[in-house]
Amino acid sequence: PVASTRKPGHAARRHPAPDPFPQRSLDRQECGVSAGVVVVAGRSSCHGADDTVRAGARRKVRVAPAVATYSLVTSAGPTTTLFQHAPGTRSPTGRVSSAPQDRKESRIGRIWTVTLVMVLVGAACGERGRPAERRELLVSAASSLTDAFRDVEAAFEETSPQFDVVLNTGGSSMLREQILAGAPVDVFAPADEGVMAVLSEAGHLDGAARVFARSSMAIAVPLGNPAGVAGLEDLGRESLLVGLCARAVPCGRFARLVLTGVGVAPAVDTEEANVRALLTKVEEAELDVALVYVTDIASTGRVEGIRIPDHHNVVVEYPIAVVAGAPDPEGADAFISFVTSTEGRHILGEHGFSPP
Repeated sequence: PVASTRKPGHAARRHPAPDPFPQRSLDRQECGVSAGVVVVAGRSSCHGADDTVRAGARRKVRVAPAVATYSLVTSAGPTTTLFQHAPGTRSPTGRVSSAPQDRKESRIGRIWTVTLVMVLVGAACGERGRPAERRELLVSAASSLTDAFRDVEAAFEETSPQFDVVLNTGGSSMLREQILAGAPVDVFAPADEGVMAVLSEAGHLDGAARVFARSSMAIAVPLGNPAGVAGLEDLGRESLLVGLCARAVPCGRFARLVLTGVGVAPAVDTEEANVRALLTKVEEAELDVALVYVTDIASTGRVEGIRIPDHHNVVVEYPIAVVAGAPDPEGADAFISFVTSTEGRHILGEHGFSPP
């Protein structure tokens, strides 16, 4: 019968999960000459008899002298144990080891380790199409830019795979307050130059802001227009469920400018914190009518839009800038350059935005 792989008096060894934070590299002397060290490109763990040590930018497999555990921890998954054997048991070569210090057995074991680790590392690396280290960029953008910036994000990351864009969308005023409170934002793109001006005056911008897109307002109604809305004057009808954005956010301010210009006092039933929340209520037919951006109507097939004549409408300009103290100002500049490039403007145009 095959001898037990557990040394008498020894409990089974458990290998802890790899530490997600790199500490330092080990050399052969630190791991122990009798243990052996295998160095492979990538990020992994060095398993030993009593600990697991992160090896920084290298993979190291440590073989304990008492119970030889040949294992690999890849960044893509859990530990893969290749094989185990102890003195007096059969190794992967079929030979019975007589003592932990058996040099020939140790040498053969290391050969097996190198061979099998190289196979597994090759498979793991094949699954990793992007660089191991990516630079995260936090982009705070007006909710009306949500769909357009998702496409911009995908295209930018395709051309610059070293970056990982994280979109933070919401009401422009709320995003501004986050920045004023110290949020680690790299790029800010609100739906109102007035919102950006507050940050500029407070010294929270790194360089001047520039306008990269334009939009305007439109009337949104549920599919089929069940309330029979015809124009801006209908927003004053008490019998209709009317929605606007809150006064503090750009879409609310612009909507009231439009209504004031035509002398309509809106019979408002709800005020939403951002335009996407308002649009959702129209999509669900919880409102009969609302004022949103034309680009929001273009982003969904679940509402109908009614055009507002140009002489009664407003021009909405979208500025963009690097935030002072941005964690990655170089990456922020690269993102803004892409947004204002020919490709970036083409993407914005597909979502209904006009060039400045």
